[in-house]
Amino acid sequence: MAAGLAGLITGCNPAPVSMYHRATLDDLARGSLDCPEGALEVNDITPEDFRYGWDPDAKRYDVRACGRRERFLCFDRAEDDDPRAECRSLDRAHSGEEVHLGPWQVR
Repeated sequence: MAAGLAGLITGCNPAPVSMYHRATLDDLARGSLDCPEGALEVNDITPEDFRYGWDPDAKRYDVRACGRRERFLCFDRAEDDDPRAECRSLDRAHSGEEVHLGPWQVR
C-alpha cells in the first residue's frame, strides 16, 4: 500500500512554472512579434532573487521568432477563476500599467 501511495504522490508532480507561463506567452508573443507560424525561441532571463508583486514564481522571458525579439514578464493572475498566467511585454508600453525593469518601474 505504501509503495502504491508513493507512486501516486510522485506521479502528481505539478508542471513547471514555465509551462504554465507558456500557455499564455506563446500566443501573446506570436501576435506581438507578428509570427503566427514560425518557431519560438523562448529563454528564461529572470534575475536571481527576482520577485514581482504577490507572485514569487514570476519570470522574465526573451522570445525570438521570425527575426524579431521581445522580452516579457509572466506572473500568476490575482483572480482564482482564471487558471492562465498573465504575460506583459517589457519592451512595449501598456495602458497606464507599470513595467518592471530591474529596480526601476516604468509607466
